[in-house]
Amino acid sequence: MSLTSTEGVNTIVKKPVPKWKDGLRKLQLICIPKILNLKDVFAINATGGSKSALFGIPVLVHLEISQNVASYPSFNVTIHSSPVGVVVMPTKGLASNIVKQLKKDFGIDAFTCTSENISAKHKSGANIVKEITSCQYRIICIDPEHLHEREWYLISNASLFRQNLIFACAEEGHVINEWDWIFLLRPFPLQYLCLLDDCNHAAQSSSCLCLHDSGILWLAFPSHLLLK
Repeated sequence: MSLTSTEGVNTIVKKPVPKWKDGLRKLQLICIPKILNLKDVFAINATGGSKSALFGIPVLVHLEISQNVASYPSFNVTIHSSPVGVVVMPTKGLASNIVKQLKKDFGIDAFTCTSENISAKHKSGANIVKEITSCQYRIICIDPEHLHEREWYLISNASLFRQNLIFACAEEGHVINEWDWIFLLRPFPLQYLCLLDDCNHAAQSSSCLCLHDSGILWLAFPSHLLLK
């Protein structure tokens, strides 16, 4: 069984998600094995095409294999018992929907880094940096602006968090170039580049995913990640 084979991935997925008797959809079968094998992915899908599975299923695969090691062969990628994915999203409404969908469909705990949520954590006495860096949440949704905050600098430089990061991605790819234009007006956060640089070059422990609903578009990240 291989993480590159659709049969292998479907076999693994059916255990944590038994309601998916027919396995993954076509786009998911194309993308998820690549994400699991640390390959960069550029995906275009229709609204309502269950894109949340591209975030959730890689996490579930890591959890399933790590909890049942004896049932699976060795893989050529590191399997994490506390996998984490980062999704950069343009709006808090979209992020909140993804968080709810991940919990509903896959039982995955996710957190949206919005001003309201972070403020609520502070008021309750919770240490959100500690919660995230201890890999309490499987998916972290964050907008580009919060990547500039001190909390994210601490999070993205925490060794445990970095070790368990299995992918970093951007949702709504058609607005990435707008983020780039905004960031031209002020220094782009180094910690974000580190996350994406790790997944592509340095740590070789994550994959970078860009998603968009429809149309023809191109991926654009600042600095050395800029593709035009």
